[in-house]
Amino acid sequence: MGAVVTRTAGGFEVRIRVAGTLPQVWDGSNVENVVAFFDVDLDGRVDYEARGHPAEEGWSASSRSPSGAGFGAASGVTATPVGDTLVLSFPASVVGDASSFQWSVATEFGSLAQVASGTTASDFAPDSGGVRFPA
Repeated sequence: MGAVVTRTAGGFEVRIRVAGTLPQVWDGSNVENVVAFFDVDLDGRVDYEARGHPAEEGWSASSRSPSGAGFGAASGVTATPVGDTLVLSFPASVVGDASSFQWSVATEFGSLAQVASGTTASDFAPDSGGVRFPA
């Protein structure tokens, strides 16, 4: 998996490339989340998230901030699969209007029971060392 963040006229775009072709719709059984995490105060903790996931009618998106979560159009995020790349596009407000931050990406795939389990909440990744934007 690889990713790049780009500043756009309207906010940001995160392009996340995965190992295979992304599904166009939800398969009815497995959950797949592709997530970009943002630490805007550089304390090593995630402050904002932009997520994409396949749904019955195509890809849907969600966002999370210190003040809560947004889903679908209310999230401010659009998720567009292009072959092996998911493009997350969103206004700067989705990351608290930050112009710099550290960021990382992750994916989850499996049954809802697997993805919702306590073991997926522990990634054993270091809490510092995300990629800085701008570099």
